[in-house]
Amino acid sequence: MDSFSKYVQFDRAPVYVLVFSRPYDKAGLAQAIKISKNERISEIAEESVKTSVAMAMQNFLLAAHAKKLGTRVKDGIKFFVNHKDLKDKFYQEFSIPKEYKLLSGIQLGYIVDKSKIAAIRLSLDKIRKFF
Repeated sequence: MDSFSKYVQFDRAPVYVLVFSRPYDKAGLAQAIKISKNERISEIAEESVKTSVAMAMQNFLLAAHAKKLGTRVKDGIKFFVNHKDLKDKFYQEFSIPKEYKLLSGIQLGYIVDKSKIAAIRLSLDKIRKFF
């Protein structure tokens, strides 16, 4: 976990859900290409996976909202694994198969009534003076 937490700030959410995709079965893709005679099937399949993941994430967000939980999509999380050494450590630490692809993340927790950020914001008058 050290390799992960060093590079990613979790804000204060108690739960962080990482969303991965698994590639389609190569034999199944080969069969689909053969039947459809469309060489772009693998490209289409990759986009289909992303669409399916996005729909599953939306359902997760709606279910969390129904249970009065707050969520925040952290799509930028996938960029931290672009560094090969970090990706290898992270995948090994959590026993994630190498062919899985990190697509996004979701922070999950109870909604805080009063935001700490709002308390430290500058007033509109101070901003106007600044500019």
